[in-house]
Formats: sequence, structure tokens, C-alpha cells
Amino acid sequence: MKELERQASPDIIMVLAGHIFNEPLREVEEEEAKAWAAEKGLIFFETSAKTGMNVTEIFETIGIRLFDRMLLIFVLILLFL
Repeated sequence: MKELERQASPDIIMVLAGHIFNEPLREVEEEEAKAWAAEKGLIFFETSAKTGMNVTEIFETIGIRLFDRMLLIFVLILLFL
């Protein structure tokens, strides 16, 4: 995380994927993970390798964010032409 904060573009889209082990014992509660992700400016999803829960949604969310940025850039270019 520190390396990304230091070297990556400020516009980077980062996602925290909290893996559910499908067991009753958790190391980190969902609310704690959500709060940490929000504090760092990350998108948060709980995921499951067993069921595939939220795996597609992570990539869809990244794609939507990228599309929105491209659309904004396109609109700005048109405004200044």
C-alpha cells in the first residue's frame, strides 16, 4: 500500500478484496475492513473463491470508473475545442 501511494498516479483505481473463507471465524470484521478501505480511498468488496461472489463485480466497477474518466476527458476536450 505504501509503495502504491508513493509511486502510483493519484488517479489510480484501487480495490480491496476481502476474502471470505466460508468459515464462521473471521480475522477482520466486514465493517472494520470497509472503514479501513474508505479511509484509504479504496473500493471494497468481500469476495469468495468458493462461490465467485463479487469477483465479476470488482472488474465491472473498475471498468465503469475507467469509462467515466474517459467520458469526462472526452467532454472536457470537446468543451475546449
